[in-house]
Amino acid sequence: MMINVYFRKTLNIFLSLATVFFVFPLTVIAEQNNEDNISVNSTNNNALEDDDVFSNVTYTDEPEIHLLLKLKQRKLYVYQGEKLLNTYPVAVGKAKWETPTGNFKVMNMIKNPGWTNFKTGEKIPPGANNPLGERWIAFWTDGNDYIGFHGTPNRSSVGQAISHGCVRMYNEDAREHYDLVTVGTEVIVEN
Repeated sequence: MMINVYFRKTLNIFLSLATVFFVFPLTVIAEQNNEDNISVNSTNNNALEDDDVFSNVTYTDEPEIHLLLKLKQRKLYVYQGEKLLNTYPVAVGKAKWETPTGNFKVMNMIKNPGWTNFKTGEKIPPGANNPLGERWIAFWTDGNDYIGFHGTPNRSSVGQAISHGCVRMYNEDAREHYDLVTVGTEVIVEN
């Protein structure tokens, strides 16, 4: 009996495969076929070393999306592997409210977010006057406050160092960007 197994290069899938290979009371052999997937043959009784099982593994997924934000350029670069997919102009944090640098991951995403003014507590619902625009993509927190990519109704702010640390984008760019990333997408922020 042949079972086709497609998997991504992630720990979760590796653990799933490890469960199949080591928990179930059968010996398996992995072999590559012409469709670049893995076939698992459960009728082979030969014991295998770990290297034998994974030596012919071919990953069928395309490279992961990752983001590179260059603060001085005020540009966001979206890569898939090493291929540049898109570049977006952005606004970044102003003096004393700089956008943090380092390596981060997208931690949450919201369509049509509401916003609470951190100075006054005023709540602004989703809509045309919401400072977060139409999309919110968080990538940093200190446990209290969050910083992320978001749209803006203030188009003239894009391209400036003007925010309280967040990365403002044109709403149409924020919508497109939102569809490219997922929670867990790598975000690298450089000066």
